[in-house]
Amino acid sequence: MGSMQDLLRVLPSKVIKAARNGSYPAIEALSWDPLELVPDVHRPELVVLFCAHIRKTPRGPGNHDLIQQCFVGLNLLLQLPELCRIPDVLETLPTMVQWFFHSVHELDRGRGSPQLLEAYMYIIYYLVNNSELWPRVLKTPGIIEVGTAMWMRSTVCTVPEYPGAAMGFAELLVHVPDPIIDFLTASVADVGDVAVRLVFPLRVALAAHATTEHLQAYVWQLDQFSQQIPAAPFAPALLSIGAVRLVSRTLLRFSQRDMREHDSLFIVRKCLCMVHRFVEMGTGIPWVAQSVRSGLLAALASIGPQLNLLDADAQVACMALVQDVLPRYLIFRPVIKAVGKVLEKLEDGPHIGLTQSRDFADSWAALKDLAKIRVEYQESEAMMDCSSCLRRGHKSEFRRCARCRQEHYCSVACQVVHWRHEHKAHCRQWRRIVSSMTISVSTSSIFTSDGYGAMPSRSRRRSPPCGWPPFRPSKVNISTLFVSCWIALLTPYSSACADLSSTSLGVT
Repeated sequence: MGSMQDLLRVLPSKVIKAARNGSYPAIEALSWDPLELVPDVHRPELVVLFCAHIRKTPRGPGNHDLIQQCFVGLNLLLQLPELCRIPDVLETLPTMVQWFFHSVHELDRGRGSPQLLEAYMYIIYYLVNNSELWPRVLKTPGIIEVGTAMWMRSTVCTVPEYPGAAMGFAELLVHVPDPIIDFLTASVADVGDVAVRLVFPLRVALAAHATTEHLQAYVWQLDQFSQQIPAAPFAPALLSIGAVRLVSRTLLRFSQRDMREHDSLFIVRKCLCMVHRFVEMGTGIPWVAQSVRSGLLAALASIGPQLNLLDADAQVACMALVQDVLPRYLIFRPVIKAVGKVLEKLEDGPHIGLTQSRDFADSWAALKDLAKIRVEYQESEAMMDCSSCLRRGHKSEFRRCARCRQEHYCSVACQVVHWRHEHKAHCRQWRRIVSSMTISVSTSSIFTSDGYGAMPSRSRRRSPPCGWPPFRPSKVNISTLFVSCWIALLTPYSSACADLSSTSLGVT
């Protein structure tokens, strides 16, 4: 092929004539790099030549290499919009679709190459991306089905040389999202396969530090797809494999770059809208916590000084996250815990407070103040006192009496001292009160026979020789909750409370 390329630089018309007559070395030389080797005046002629071979060559294993070279050369030439408008391209498109289907079947039999599908999808991308051609292109029978089928067979475990499958699929989603979603819903047995095709390429590209072109393509296809699925079965599958976490990490990486670069700005815009979209799907609580732990707050703090570079949709998403979404979810323990840890690290960051948007600065300050209040309240809720020495500490440091489950101790020694001097006289009475209240609740007509307040059945255990109860970690007891609720309800009725207390304590 080297000699043919040398001849192409000197006598391109001679090589084109040989390729027109079906010479495989000539076609291979022309498809290698036509934009570099072929003069401008011969490029339209070359497009017509490749289209003619695609239309006239019968489908079969023997002609596969020849057609592959024609598609590779056509893929490179159609980067120029003026070449896409040559009539032979649209005339050849139905035959291209048939070849695409043939390549998909060959790949299913293990005889094709996923890299070739990338080149095919690039051709679809160039044609659909052309504002003058896309209505006519999408009317071609089978173009949507074959484009989706080729995307479903693209590689997800490695980073391809060119992200043609993602670019072509995203461009199809821009124009005809509903037919694609319907086709995937009807033809794919497991929606998890679609979620993997959307999420894993971005994950692999991030880990491999792929080019911005790859990341931009994968972010674009995920954004276009996520706009169509708020109520579709694909949303839970995307969330379950970590789409929120992955998009937040991507947002953090590109928000810390110079957003005046077009590619970085594009990715930040799309990721902001996706984070806002994802965290509002389903319950929201785990997705907000995941996003915060993956760097959402740090990304928002970095975006603040460059907020004016974003488009209207991205600015709305950014302000909604700071003003509405995060404050709204700051009443849930996982979100409070995640936000509290992140804000401690961001407290002294150089990017805090440098924002040019006054609204964002005020909203950010209000969010930090609210987070501090909620974190302090959560920490105070987790504090308690030892029933013996009155030492205050976190509830995870304390143990509870295993019989009445009402007293808490910071050590075995405190439990022994309190048992001998005070608690031994009251533990049995506390247990009777709890048991009596539990029975009255569980036998009420509004609960089932084995109600929520029923004490768990336990086998008899021998107490330690000194007589104090076993020392066990503190656990949540539903019966204690019902005791508090019933005492609060029955307090106004003093006579009923007196009868109940007398009965439960054995007083006549």
